[in-house]
Amino acid sequence: MQTPTTDNHWLKAANWQEVLEDPDSLPADIRSYLETQNQTADQWLGGETSRQWIIDELKATIRDR
Repeated sequence: MQTPTTDNHWLKAANWQEVLEDPDSLPADIRSYLETQNQTADQWLGGETSRQWIIDELKATIRDR
């Protein structure tokens, strides 16, 4: 069985335990990448209104089961 690999290993900060206590200690390159990804997700999802609609739809689907 082959284990899938990604190029995202660099996103695990060496000081990850410190980051849990103090998010400002996240290295700048990781923070920048994550902020860019979050902005892209916001554009795709259409902002807070669309996101809430998606959450409501998922909750309704789960309740129906």
